[in-house]
Parts: sequence; C-alpha cells; structure tokens
Amino acid sequence: MDDGVLRMIRAAFLVLSLWLLGCGTLLAGDGVAPSSQPLDKITLQLKWRHQFQFAGYYAADAMGYYRDAGLDVQIVEARPGEEPMLEVVEGRAEFGVGTTDLLLMRDKGVPGVVLADFFQHSPVALMVRKDSGIRNIHELAKGRLMIEPHSAELIAYLTDEGISPDALELVEHDFDTASLIDGTVDAMSVYISDEPFALKVRGVDYLIFQPIEAGIDFYGDNLFTIREQVERNPERVRRFLDASVRGWQYAMANPDEIAALITQRYGDRKSLEWLMFEAEQMQPLINADIIAAGYVNAGRWDRIAERYAGFAMINPDIDLDGFIYDPDGRPDYGFLYRLIGIPIAVAAILAALVFWFVWMNRRLRFEVAERAEAQAELESLNGQKSLLLSIVGHDLRSAFNVLLNYGELLVDGGDRMDKPRLAGIHRNLRDAAQGAYALLNNLLDWAALQAGQREAAVETLAAAPLVAQAAAQVVPQAEAKDVEIRMDLAEDAMVHADSRMTETILRNLIGNAVKFTKAGGTVSIGLRQDAGRIEVMVADTGVGIAPDRLDHLFDRETKHPTIGTEGEQGSGLGLVLCRDFAAAHGGELRIDSELGTGTTAFLYLPAAAEA
Repeated sequence: MDDGVLRMIRAAFLVLSLWLLGCGTLLAGDGVAPSSQPLDKITLQLKWRHQFQFAGYYAADAMGYYRDAGLDVQIVEARPGEEPMLEVVEGRAEFGVGTTDLLLMRDKGVPGVVLADFFQHSPVALMVRKDSGIRNIHELAKGRLMIEPHSAELIAYLTDEGISPDALELVEHDFDTASLIDGTVDAMSVYISDEPFALKVRGVDYLIFQPIEAGIDFYGDNLFTIREQVERNPERVRRFLDASVRGWQYAMANPDEIAALITQRYGDRKSLEWLMFEAEQMQPLINADIIAAGYVNAGRWDRIAERYAGFAMINPDIDLDGFIYDPDGRPDYGFLYRLIGIPIAVAAILAALVFWFVWMNRRLRFEVAERAEAQAELESLNGQKSLLLSIVGHDLRSAFNVLLNYGELLVDGGDRMDKPRLAGIHRNLRDAAQGAYALLNNLLDWAALQAGQREAAVETLAAAPLVAQAAAQVVPQAEAKDVEIRMDLAEDAMVHADSRMTETILRNLIGNAVKFTKAGGTVSIGLRQDAGRIEVMVADTGVGIAPDRLDHLFDRETKHPTIGTEGEQGSGLGLVLCRDFAAAHGGELRIDSELGTGTTAFLYLPAAAEA
C-alpha cells in the first residue's frame, strides 16, 4: 500500500476520532443538572383533578426528589371535556398520566412511550345502584349508561360479554355521582378507588362490574411521554422517571402524610377521609408489597394489544417497537454508521469473496458427514412430529368438541335461552378458544426451540414481579376451586432470563399446582436467590404423582393428557416445555412428589450478576 493511501486513511481516522469526541462531549452535557444550574422546567399533565390517585407525583415534588434531579415540575390537573393525552402529544406538556388507551393512539400513529405502570391493575369499573334492578352486566342494555373517555377496556369488557356498545343508551359523562344517586342514569363508569366513597357516605348500596370478571386484567394509570422527548432529552426523561418512582414509593408507605399534603397544597375538594379511602383501595391495585413501583412487563402489554386486536379495536399488526421505555437506550448513531459504512462494506465484500472460496472447499469435504447428520435429525423430527400430532389432535379435538356442541346449542335454541345461560355458553366458548390458542403458541415456541430457530432472549429482570404476574393469571381458577395461593418472594432477586419463556414456565407450574389441588387446599410459591442462581418453588397439597409416573415425567414418548381434580385437562406436554425452556437458559426443573400428599416443583435459573 503506497504512502498516499496510508496518509488518507490516517487523516480519515483522525477526523472521525475528533468528530466522535465532539459528539461524546455533547452527549455528556445531558447528564444530571448540577445544583448550580437553573432547574429544568417541565410540565406533568394529569388525567383528572387533584386527588390521591396521583399521590406519587405530589410526594416527589414535596420531598424534593424532582428538585434533586434538577427539575422544576408543574403538575397540571385536567378538567371535564379536556383531552389530557393531547397536551403531551401537541407539546404543551412533556409528560402525562395515561391508560391503556395509549395503544389505541399508537395504532393511529401517535408515538407514545410508556415510562412506568404504577397501577398494576386497572381501577376502572361500572357501578349501579343496588336497588336499580340491574343484577348482571347484560342487564345494562336496558338502562342509561355514562362511560367516561379513555375507558377502552370497558368497551372491550362489554364486547367480550356480547354487548354491542351501539345497543346501549349512552349519556355524556358528567363525573358527578349525584346523577347515579338520583336516578338520572342507571350506570356509570367509575374508579373503584374513588366514586364508591360518595355512595358509601350517603348510605346508598351499590354493585360493581369490573373487566377482570371477564379475564380482562389491564394496567391502570401509567406515566408516559412521546418518542421525541426520549430521543432529544434522554437524561431528563431518566431523571424525571427515577424521581417519580421514588415519590410513589414514599406515597404508598406514608399515605396519611400525603393525604394531608393534598388537602393543604391542592385544595380541599375531597375530605381527608375520602383521600384515605382512596389510598386504601389503591393498595391492592398498585401491589407495592410485591411489585416494584412503576414496573412494566412488556409481555403483558403484548397481551393487552392482542385483546384489543381481538375486539377489532386496533390493528393486529400494530408495531410496538419503542412503545416501552428502555432506560438503557442510547442516542441514534445512525448517521455515523452510514458515514463509515461504505468503506467497511467494500472491505466486507472482498473478504466475503475470499471466504466463499474457502467455505466451498470445506463444504465439499464435509458433505458426506453432513448428510448423515441431516438423516439423523430428520428421524428425530419425525418422532417429534408424531408426538406433537398426537397431543395436538387430542387437545384440539376437546376444544373443538366444546365449540361445536355449544355452537349447536346456540343455533338450535339460543333464541329461547335466558341471558345468564347464554353468558355461560359464551364463556365456555371463549375459554375453549383461548385454551386452543395458548396450546398452539406454546407448541410453536417449543418446536422452534427444538429446531434451533429460537434461543432464549435473556435480559436482566426483577424475578418477584415475574412470579407475581404469573400467579395473578391463575387467581380466578384458584378462587373458583377455593384454593389459597400463598407467596413468599425475595423482592431483590434478579434473574438473567427470557421473559416470555420464563412466564410460560411459571404459568404452567402454578397452573398445574392449582389444577391438582382439591378445594380448600393451598398452593405455596417461594422465591430466593442463592449461589448465583434463582430458585422458584411451587408446592401444592394435591393428589401427588405415583412413583412409576414420576420416573417418566419428562419422557416425551410416554406423555398423555392429564386430568385435574375438577376434570380439567392439560396437554401432557407442559412439563416437557418447562424443562426445555429452563434448559435453554442453562437452568433446571426438578419435580418432587408423594402420592396423596402433594407435589413440589423446583425451577432453577441463572441469577443476574451483582453490580
């Protein structure tokens, strides 16, 4: 290579180095604001008027967490008729408090970003007077109903129950419980942590209908911004989020102090007693004793999107890339990559040609060996195919029997059935369809893993929320059987795992424990971190497993559908799935059982390395 070319290369690298140094200096300037600098003024737009629902933000301001982060935060309440989300989208506020309606806005092209989910369960519900004559959700169709904006989950709830919103007599929401008390309307959307207090102090009995009764368990209030804010001010977003999380931790640990603060600083629209009622009702919705403040489960947002898509409320192909805030995100270096990409691409093409010739020679040399290996793999896949066909055939036949039998009932006599019976048939149809869908998803993941097309996408995760979320999904099943679920979770445990695979394992293990435990029994769930690994223990007081079956529990060739205490059926492949998913992490699944006493499953996964 001549001296001229060498000089050009050295000059190019010098310019590039200086350019990168300048970019690094600019990026470093967006760190935490020193105390000597003016505070960064930003606006937080609430979704309603000042009350305990937003306690964490008030605490972050009052305790100086925002100021310590170099921020001067103006907390703005909303008024009836306003559109809080648009305040952020249109740039009048940097951050806002939203709901799962962000998915509907995302589907319309609004680049919202969820920073934190402080309400792990939504408080949105429908409330009626107990003396109204309305005893179930289907009887709402004969009354006047107020549903507030941004209550898409209520629309999903009604749709899931077979009630078309077009068939309802909807009245514009006036946000006044007097309309329900005096009979102006028959039902209204409420927060279970708020409006019921107004009826309680008036001595008016009421009934509550919640989406969770139909298996619609969505997130409640979240903290959000837009993509431009994250890209242009990444450190400000991080500082604001961290301070807000600290505020929520303080507020839920000191509710009486923050309730008094609200009355003093934000007006006495609500009495101290009302605010304390709100604080008490919010505790199980936020679940702060189990789940870290603001914890966001990306997989749960995927499932919420699937439910909305199932009700034709959003596009099934909605793009959620960037919808969940990544605190480890970095500025976009795309321009730099494009700048240096051309010479690298040329060099890569030349290198590729050389390696192609080498590869062709090696390929010819090992062709015979590869053919033998391919033949063995084909035989293995044929065995797996037969197993999968057998299991899928059995379970899908069961699901389709339910669909066909109940479908014939609806066709032959649906018009003569009362609404409660129709509702039961609809639930059975839904459960059968969801069961078949879950089976196919699990088998596809497992098959991809076996074929080497899927690997564990490991990341550092808080283990306790993963376990708690999986347990929450089987709570309705446990309550229906009068089975108690007890949890003892190490909150500081961190796991290095694929969230989707881990959730599948936990859901299978906890679901099996409930399935094989008789009414009145107990399922115990433990979580601890020791010796570089996470141990999750799921123990039931169920029927147990015979020794001869226990020895062959993970043998694929001998799997058969299993029957629970109430006649529930499983695919018979669940534990094989769990074992293989655990192995993909370098982990282990062990089962101990005693016939007639119960079964204990031990899941071991690698713990995240301590910082």
